[in-house]
Amino acid sequence: MRGFLVAAIRFVWRKMFLPVIGLLPVYRQMQVRTLAHHAKMTLAHGQVIEFDRFVGAKLSPSPSVPEAELPPVISEPLPASATSSLLPAWMVDELRSLSSIEPDLFPSPDLLGRFVAYTPPMELGPGQVYAECCLIIGNLSPDIIFLIPWLIPGGADQGVLYHVEAALAAGKKALVISTIDRESSWMSRLPEQAKCIELGILGRELSEAQRLSVLTRVVLQSPARVIHIVNSPLGWEMLKQYGRSLIAVDKRVFASVFCDDYNHYGAIHSYAQMYFVDCWKFLQGVMCDTRWYPQDLARQYGVSLDKITTVYFPVNFHNSPVYRAASVPRVLWAGRFCKQKRVDLLIEIARFLPEINFAVYGYATNEYEHDLEKQLHEQANITVHGKFDSLRSVVDGGVYSLFLFTSGWEGLPITLLDATIAGLPIVASAVGGVPEFVTEKTGYPVWEVGAPGAYVNCIREAMADEFTRRKKWESAVELVLSRHTVEYFSEQLKGVPGYFTDEVKL
Repeated sequence: MRGFLVAAIRFVWRKMFLPVIGLLPVYRQMQVRTLAHHAKMTLAHGQVIEFDRFVGAKLSPSPSVPEAELPPVISEPLPASATSSLLPAWMVDELRSLSSIEPDLFPSPDLLGRFVAYTPPMELGPGQVYAECCLIIGNLSPDIIFLIPWLIPGGADQGVLYHVEAALAAGKKALVISTIDRESSWMSRLPEQAKCIELGILGRELSEAQRLSVLTRVVLQSPARVIHIVNSPLGWEMLKQYGRSLIAVDKRVFASVFCDDYNHYGAIHSYAQMYFVDCWKFLQGVMCDTRWYPQDLARQYGVSLDKITTVYFPVNFHNSPVYRAASVPRVLWAGRFCKQKRVDLLIEIARFLPEINFAVYGYATNEYEHDLEKQLHEQANITVHGKFDSLRSVVDGGVYSLFLFTSGWEGLPITLLDATIAGLPIVASAVGGVPEFVTEKTGYPVWEVGAPGAYVNCIREAMADEFTRRKKWESAVELVLSRHTVEYFSEQLKGVPGYFTDEVKL
């Protein structure tokens, strides 16, 4: 009979009471469970506490054992280490009294030595950097925040400048935050109306986690509705870890991606590869500078093209482009000396064309690139000129027959647009989105992108026919004027749902 009763009570408890209790707040659930536990121990197991015996008196041994049979309680002074404990004397006395019930609570030196003083950590650094950020922002209430790594000579960096200018032209207030600890030589190119926080430099003494916390707080507490990530690792990490918080306060997050990169092992290493899986659901939209890359993203990651928009970058020019190419044995190459730009391929091409001089503008930033730079200097028909401010200033200062582009992977580099406006026809590797600009009609695309001989043939073909070279350049100018103007760029951005307006895709 008892067994049946216990089974019935257990069934009612589990099937009827627990579901109801689960609807209560957590602390109320714990109270009901505690009450039920004590009822079970009292009614089912016969455990009782004789409360009357403890009122107004110290705890005494159980009456079931005659006091005469109990061992004497030896009370000795606590050792000096115990009396110097962090615990106050009254608490030590309490522990001694409770030890008659639970011996492990006796205030021995070993037990008291386990207590330590806890002081909450005070991280002043992040707070100080945050305060500096607030001072820089001042009374600006930005509508859009651009998260970038830095602003240095480069195509993506030039694209950032175009985005900021377009936002200002659309009546938006812009804040730019650079997140890597590196001097930005192009920061002075930002329009005066835009404000900039060089968080990487301000927070160079902080850990990566601390910089992330500062960035996240700045973004969350800003009234900006639009956040645009352009190649900022810290910006991507913020979206990965705090995307839900950003969405909860109605932030619309956009990202620009241009092409896959590759590490020194030759494996794909890109922001899409590192962050799309975790961040795709938080992105309002993705912008690419080609029609090729969205298709490649869909192929690689299975993402929907609905979120991706092709926004062709513009090129600034004030006067009509003038043809500057001359029939001279002199070719211009300009870019960083990184692995992507295939400086090694340029050296091989120069060896096949000893009769042509190659004017090379660029710079090295690491040991691998410095080694390439050394090889460039060793090649007799290559002249290295170092860094350059703009391609147009380079062309204005020299005489060239064409512009050579040897990259191993790309989106659609602004360098090609700049070379066209500067007045030079182009021989270029047909990688990524390059064939969307350099075609058989507008230039000399090289389809065997890793073969020096293919470039050599195109260069010789271009050198041999001045008329065709110029016609190709004129076709390239027409394409620039129809698709790569500042006005067309702004129109493209206005068509991105939620970027300049509050209208978004559902």
